[in-house]
Formats: sequence, C-alpha cells, structure tokens
Amino acid sequence: MRYFSIAALFLVAGIFLFSCSSDKAQGAFVKVEHFKEMVELCKEHGLDAKVIRETKKAPRFFFKNLPQDFAKTENEQLRNEMFIHAIGPIILLANENIAKDREKLIKLSNQYSITSEEEEWLTALQKEYEAEHLSISELIERVDIVPVSLAIAQAAQESWWGTSRFALEGNAFFGEHINNTSGMLPKEHSKKITWSVKKFPSIYRSVRSYADKINRVDAYKELRDIRAAARKAGRPILGFELAQGLGHYSEQGDKYITYIQAVITKNNLEDLDRVRLVK
Repeated sequence: MRYFSIAALFLVAGIFLFSCSSDKAQGAFVKVEHFKEMVELCKEHGLDAKVIRETKKAPRFFFKNLPQDFAKTENEQLRNEMFIHAIGPIILLANENIAKDREKLIKLSNQYSITSEEEEWLTALQKEYEAEHLSISELIERVDIVPVSLAIAQAAQESWWGTSRFALEGNAFFGEHINNTSGMLPKEHSKKITWSVKKFPSIYRSVRSYADKINRVDAYKELRDIRAAARKAGRPILGFELAQGLGHYSEQGDKYITYIQAVITKNNLEDLDRVRLVK
C-alpha cells in the first residue's frame, strides 16, 4: 500500500511547489486559465525551445493543465510550441521517477539477498506493473523510460495537438478508454454506449498513465523488446525507433506508426529525447 505524504506545499500566485510519495512529483506546478498567461510563464521560467534543444536541459516547471482558450488560439505554430512545453517536461518527470525504480531494481538484481522492506517494495512494484509472474530481470525490461518524442507525437495525434475537448476538459491526451461510462462521453453517442474516455486531474497523471500502459500492456511488448535491444546495444532510447512497436495502439496499425514517425520527424522531436530536467 502506498502512503500519501506531503513533504512541502506552497501556494504562490497559483504555483504549487510540492513533493509527494504517491507520484514522487518534484517541481513547480501551475494551473493556467488563459493562453496568454501560459506564454508569459514559459518566458519567465525558461521554457524556451531553442535553449532547451541546445543545452539539453529543461527547467522543473510544469503545467497542470492547458488553458480553456487553448484551441481558440489562431497562431498554430505558437500553440504547438506551448503544447510541447506542456507535455515534454511532464514526460521527463515521469521518466525520472520510472528511472529511479529501474535503478533500484537493477541494484536488487545484483544482490545475493534482499531485506523484508525491499521485498515489500518489489511486490508492490510487481503488482503496479501487473507482473507478479515475472522475475526481477524480466521486470527491469518493463520498468523503463518512454522517449519524450514518442509521448509528444502520440499526445499530438490523440488530442489534436491539445485542442480536443477531452484534452481541455479532462487532461485526456492519449485516447485512453475505460469500459464504463464514468468518464467523458463523445458529444454524439448511442444511448447504449458502454465505454468512455478516461479523465485525469492533471497532465502529469495523464502522462504517467500512458507511460504505465506502454510498460505494462502485452500489446506493446514489441515496443519494449525494441527498447531492450537498444539498451543491450548501448544505443539511446529514441522515439522514432520505438514507434515501430505501436502497431496495436490504433486500429490504423502500420499507418498509425507511419504517422507518429512523421510527426516526430517533421517537428524535430527526437532532439528532445536527449533532454533532461535540471537538477
């Protein structure tokens, strides 16, 4: 069982600074109301696309949501840039937290024995990844990062670059469905509809759910195998390569893979796969 504990919580001009054990989130999170405010905050906190690509470092400043007037912004280039600033740092944070678990797993795999506390942690992690039947070495292949370029490209595709109603009203960026009607329903739907779009309290929760899905669901084993092969060969984990394992993410199959790879290439998103959050 995971216990929620707040190490620090501050509220200053709408910005939350916190650290919690439930998602290990660390940094400054802000909820924005207007697109103009979002642009100004990016300037103020160093979210500059050119600088981030050149230095390979991103500030620990995160958006909790997209502003409600996001889709009404006519400057598509600026809007897409803001979308990348909203999703990119969040996936970096999720990857950072996943990497911590991975490092601990690797350490345990090299030990002759583990303590009762370590065993309890391992059991909880196996349950989280639906991998109770897997060995530690097999679990290590599941507990790994998702490239920033891949996450941004998929979020762009599934949410129309953040302009969809599901993204704006429920932080749903990856088209995750649930088998009941407790989530968000399409505006036009049958009375007999049995599914809905999963909603999230924040962008972080949406991104982390997506990353967990990629790492957990059997349909994405090919992607995980590609990633594991890159690890073994000492190659960087890149979105364009891993996209080849997304054949089951959409009914479009190979066409979906081609589209995601095209989004990555057109927007030079693989530059972001080498970016890390500042310490």
